[in-house]
Amino acid sequence: MLLPWTYVEILDNIYLIGFEFEADNDEEQLRLRFHGDEGLFPGGTDLPYNGQYPQLDKSDLRSRMIMGREGLRNAFRLLGMARTLQDHKYYRKCNLVCDLPYFEAPRFVKLESFIAKNYETEAGITLTKRHVGLANCWVKYSRDIVLNTEGKGEAMLICEKLF
Repeated sequence: MLLPWTYVEILDNIYLIGFEFEADNDEEQLRLRFHGDEGLFPGGTDLPYNGQYPQLDKSDLRSRMIMGREGLRNAFRLLGMARTLQDHKYYRKCNLVCDLPYFEAPRFVKLESFIAKNYETEAGITLTKRHVGLANCWVKYSRDIVLNTEGKGEAMLICEKLF
């Protein structure tokens, strides 16, 4: 696979932030806090929401939504407060921040596999200009996966033109 750590890396942040919030006191929580690229899989990058859910874009929940570790920290903190449970808007927003990485994660395994097949050459993995086209149609791959096009979707047509 092109990026074998991606699926686990996305979920990594959720587990780490949850682990921090299990601490008994503030001092222990600070001691357990992971910073920068520290974590179970250091060096990975956050894969934040980037506007691929049309209904979410129309929703008031999308306004000022912070993703990544900082967003998760805030969401966990707010979910632990009684008043958040009484304010449905904040409760839904916090849940969405925690859930989005789970919604996204399964797509990456299929996408990586699809792209990796097209990167393989006899000499191994070689990146050329035509691979930019593959990377640029991420949304189309996602749509094909959701629609279960079985290799007959828009992304495959682009792939055939590139190769």
